[in-house]
Amino acid sequence: MYMYVYVHAYVLIHIRIQYARSAREELVSSKNREAKKREKWEVKNECMLSQSPSAHATSATTPRFRPIQVEIHPHSLPPPPPFWARSQLRPASAFPAFYLF
Repeated sequence: MYMYVYVHAYVLIHIRIQYARSAREELVSSKNREAKKREKWEVKNECMLSQSPSAHATSATTPRFRPIQVEIHPHSLPPPPPFWARSQLRPASAFPAFYLF
């Protein structure tokens, strides 16, 4: 009986750790995706402005600033949500069926 409890506790803790890692990695990748989109739109807007005839007189004198790409380290992220908020982030069908017995 004790072995059954220990094994299930170990498995549940392991799944919780994996879930926290995947949530952090997803947050990092989504922030990087947003930064890339923002940089793409800024470059596109910069090209549109440089093509307008009124911008040619000032484009040589104004410095061009590019946004700094910041890589977010996983340890600098906030902690993952508590276990009772999992259903808001991941559908229930993602959990294995053998935890239901």
